[in-house]
Amino acid sequence: MSEATSYGILLAAPAKGCLRVRFRVETAAQGFLGHTPALRPGEVAVVRIGQGFTEGETMLRIVAEGCATLPALVRR
Repeated sequence: MSEATSYGILLAAPAKGCLRVRFRVETAAQGFLGHTPALRPGEVAVVRIGQGFTEGETMLRIVAEGCATLPALVRR
């Protein structure tokens, strides 16, 4: 999702396999942008990643903390 002045990314925890997982959002150069609270299976959270991105493509990296499973859903 995006607004005129800020951006956010919606993340969902896997439906099974992890009792609690927290996702960390970084730039490709490992600059910290934000994180979710600890999520239970199937829960969703929005990470607000601020503003100031230049026009064009910005690569993000999403790291799972507390579980080795990838996000079930990532939407822009």
